[in-house]
Amino acid sequence: DPPTAQETESARAYIRDRIAEAAEVVPFAQARTFVGCAGTFTTLSALAQDLDSYDPTRIHMSEIAFERMREVTADLRARTASQRLEYGPMHPGRADVIGSGSTVVEEMTDAFAREAGATSFIISEKDILDGIVSGLLAG
Repeated sequence: DPPTAQETESARAYIRDRIAEAAEVVPFAQARTFVGCAGTFTTLSALAQDLDSYDPTRIHMSEIAFERMREVTADLRARTASQRLEYGPMHPGRADVIGSGSTVVEEMTDAFAREAGATSFIISEKDILDGIVSGLLAG
């Protein structure tokens, strides 16, 4: 920690392959909005906004440009877990995994920009479980 260049490139290749598999069934080019849900995305949003602490009201529905997202992810990947914890919004349970999550997000930004011309993510505090519950309650 932090990962070596070789480890990062190996992870990138694996992630690109998984994104390519997803693209076979998910028409990225038809999407107009890309939403990043919970966890890594909300932490990245807090950091991209330079928040001193985690503030869900500032994070939920924020829009983060891919360019800014890449700056944040590159910075996180270059740090150790203990250095990542120095950021106020960083949850202790996320510090050791957000470097890897950042690599996934970077590859997603590249794919979505290339396939759909996207330039940003909308960030949601809600996740798939919230959607499932909402759907069940709606009937």
